[in-house]
Amino acid sequence: MEIALPKAKFNVPDRELGIAMQTYYGGRAECRIRKTPVPVVLTDFTSQYPTVNALFGNRDVLTAESASFEDCTDDEVREMLAQVELEDTFPPEFWKRLSFFALVLLKRYRLVLRSGRQNTIHSRGIPRRGS
Repeated sequence: MEIALPKAKFNVPDRELGIAMQTYYGGRAECRIRKTPVPVVLTDFTSQYPTVNALFGNRDVLTAESASFEDCTDDEVREMLAQVELEDTFPPEFWKRLSFFALVLLKRYRLVLRSGRQNTIHSRGIPRRGS
């Protein structure tokens, strides 16, 4: 395919690169019950990242001739996010509308985070965050 690495191909300012890097949220699988027969569902997590990248159309980014990072301070994104319902998020056509970075200022909601303390990693923490 001879796809050049984005870092070599695009001149991305450090600020935008840092914002993009913050968006990565790697998944993790855990096993809480071991050595005990239980009903299971076979799930192929091996193909998860290629599938998500294909569904989001990320190949278009890798094969683009150029990239730009425009400030979107108008109400287009705010209106879309304010009106979206859970059922709206299931069709793959909707996912391509989410190709932007957004600064989220929380007022009363909670975000799921991962945290670690010394040698213990907590898989989910839901601290109350405010803005």
